[in-house]
Amino acid sequence: MALLKEINKKIGTQIQTGGFHRMGDLLLLCIIVVLTMEMVYNTGSVHGRLTNARFYEWMAYFIVFTCAVYINARLLVPRFLLRNKLSGYFASIGLCVFLLMLFIILVQNTLYDVPKSYRLTSLCFNIAGNMLLLGLTIASTSVVPLFRCWAENSRRVSELEKTTAEAELQQLKSQINPHFLFNTLNNANIKAEQEPQLAYAILSRLENLLGYQLSESSQEKVLIRNEISF
Repeated sequence: MALLKEINKKIGTQIQTGGFHRMGDLLLLCIIVVLTMEMVYNTGSVHGRLTNARFYEWMAYFIVFTCAVYINARLLVPRFLLRNKLSGYFASIGLCVFLLMLFIILVQNTLYDVPKSYRLTSLCFNIAGNMLLLGLTIASTSVVPLFRCWAENSRRVSELEKTTAEAELQQLKSQINPHFLFNTLNNANIKAEQEPQLAYAILSRLENLLGYQLSESSQEKVLIRNEISF
């Protein structure tokens, strides 16, 4: 259990650093580049209206996917998903996918001459496949902010547990049972007339105990032999 808490603490600390965020963003961009290149350059040959039409199409796909991913991670996840507003989150994802697909279709119709043999069913399958891929890509990127949120919550819980434990320990260290103090002083008062040496020993012992409570017990680490002796 302690090992898991230590791991959670280290993960939370690493996630809060700027280097981790930059590494995650760079990895995400690399994934988007590979994915969009696969979508564009792995399709059949279509006559383009512009030179380097494939490159322009890839740029459009890259911009669209990047915008969708970061809108999801920076806006939709914090506003809806982390607040358990699932209906609003999925509705927003669906709207984003629909608008982005309209943009992609517009780009394709601008860059390419669609042959007459290109049937409506093929077009529908192409659009549906791209929408599914776009939706899955956006949804999968929700894992990163969710993981960051989990790590941050774990770090806060660990800090809260540590603070609570320290506060309880300090309270126990600074607490002297009033009944114990009253009984000790009462016994010393009774023994003062009958056995002054014993009364002196009791008061000396109480003095040492109070001194220990005020000095050494407030320290973070105390020798075991000193703790046992009191």
